[in-house]
Amino acid sequence: MNKQIKIIALLAVLIFTGCEEKPIGKITKNTYNLKSKMDLRLKAYPEAVEWYDDSSSYPEAAFNLGNFYVEKLKDYKKAIIWYKRAYEKGYIDSANNIGTVYEDLKDYNKAVEWYIIASNAKVNHAPNNAGYLYKRELKDYKKAIKWYKIGIERVHYQQKE
Repeated sequence: MNKQIKIIALLAVLIFTGCEEKPIGKITKNTYNLKSKMDLRLKAYPEAVEWYDDSSSYPEAAFNLGNFYVEKLKDYKKAIIWYKRAYEKGYIDSANNIGTVYEDLKDYNKAVEWYIIASNAKVNHAPNNAGYLYKRELKDYKKAIKWYKIGIERVHYQQKE
């Protein structure tokens, strides 16, 4: 069933965007180049291989790979790479996840930096994550209160809508 949905989606994309050929230079830069660099650990997980194949076109696939590296492989540096790819392709929730990975790596300055980026992009949990990090690890209570207030205001504003 899942493959049928993908086939239908692919056909729809081809119909609506046209089926033009791309120059070899662009192809080697995307799919074929990615395939040769695939992390061999992914081959044991069919869903990870599928996300890898889709990652150049779909930011959600790159985001899923970031989650996969955190949860299954515990490779936080690779997770950051994939979350950043998803973020660069417009998947803004990735910024918050980058912050959490940096926090796990105890790089609190980079974690806060990414929580602020995520907060500015209106990612819901980011202000609270920044506040909690300022309180717990950085012991900067003024900044913690500032970010908690931003989180509260955001929730309050969303409830009014």
